[in-house]
Amino acid sequence: MKILVVSPDKIKKITSASVTEREFEMLEDIISGLTNVQIGEKRFISVATVKYHISKLLEKMNASNRADALHKIINVLTS
Repeated sequence: MKILVVSPDKIKKITSASVTEREFEMLEDIISGLTNVQIGEKRFISVATVKYHISKLLEKMNASNRADALHKIINVLTS
């Protein structure tokens, strides 16, 4: 299995605006397969806050959901 390393520079290729540090953390957690509850527990924030940051991230990535975002990330990282 190949490990994909995500960096803010690579994310810039697929976002419409700058990604905040917190949004980047959410992306790392999504890539790791964590649920909203798990992300909240890991980051010491509420599930509502997790959902807020993820929705902003998806909007910037022009992604309709997590699967779409992951697909875009994989395409950028493997190209």
